Amino acid sequence: MIFRSSILTRNAALVALAGMVDAAAAPGKLEIYGGSQPDSADEGPGNRPLLATLSFAKPAFGRPGNGAIGARPISDGEVIVSGRATWARISDGAGKTIIDLDVGEEGAPLNLAFTALQQGDRVSVNALVLRMPAG
Repeated sequence: MIFRSSILTRNAALVALAGMVDAAAAPGKLEIYGGSQPDSADEGPGNRPLLATLSFAKPAFGRPGNGAIGARPISDGEVIVSGRATWARISDGAGKTIIDLDVGEEGAPLNLAFTALQQGDRVSVNALVLRMPAG
């Protein structure tokens, strides 16, 4: 089966996703974890180590274009436990999970300068762009 979506559809989906991040009164969160990513974003993180928590601006994202949407500046966070960052979870300000994504140093949806994080260090995200594939 072939499924292709228009730019209009992809942009509308990204507007909906951004609205979900901003749904609560508090700003959305970007939590960075170590260990294996859960099989589903509906699954809790379990015993996977939470390495750092960062906060989105409110609103969290700008306007979409051509099937992509960029986050507004994200606050830095302190690394609370040393470990290798492997995945991240975006949630609204009330803690409702929106999406999970891979973390890497290159070629991942979320790229950090270094994935080996040390307790007490600061972690920052210079840019986060979510893309909705055409098909």
